[in-house]
Amino acid sequence: HLGRLVAVKRMRAAAPTAAATARFLREARIQARLDHPAVVPVYQLGHDRDGLPFFAMKRLAGTTLAEVLAGGRASRQRLLRALVDVTRAVDFAHSRGVVHRDLKPANIILGDYGEVYVLDWGVARLVDPGDGIDVNCEIPVGHLTRLQAGDQSEVAGDHQALNMVGVPMLQGLADGGGEAGGVGFAGPEPVG
Repeated sequence: HLGRLVAVKRMRAAAPTAAATARFLREARIQARLDHPAVVPVYQLGHDRDGLPFFAMKRLAGTTLAEVLAGGRASRQRLLRALVDVTRAVDFAHSRGVVHRDLKPANIILGDYGEVYVLDWGVARLVDPGDGIDVNCEIPVGHLTRLQAGDQSEVAGDHQALNMVGVPMLQGLADGGGEAGGVGFAGPEPVG
């Protein structure tokens, strides 16, 4: 034992379906393959005494961006750095053929030491027409080429979510005189 504290994500259901187990394992493998400073590293994937899967990852200390936007305090520099870090993490994921699909302030942690993490890769998908490739193998070059060429059907959702995350951060800077206090997160207004 190294004495390191970790976060452990476990399956909640006592008797999960095969599909639920496959999704859980897929999340762990996708997150583990994204070796980036703004993606929480996965240390172990295994099964507990009851045979249910779990994965262990770095334990984080910090505040969600949602909490900061709802009334926490953050400097202009901190928010701008966080926006850049999140954008870089999403760009890195896209370069590896992974689309997050659930970017929102609650899935972004501003760490206590200046670090930023994009969380919750549970609904992420690999760019593949059938979504059937094994996440243990390399992504074929053709898939990366399509994604890097801007396959909008796959990445537009992440791009829109980045805008929805970034706009309140920037509004908080403009409205709060350099502090993001009391700025709530709201989605886009309906058109029509």
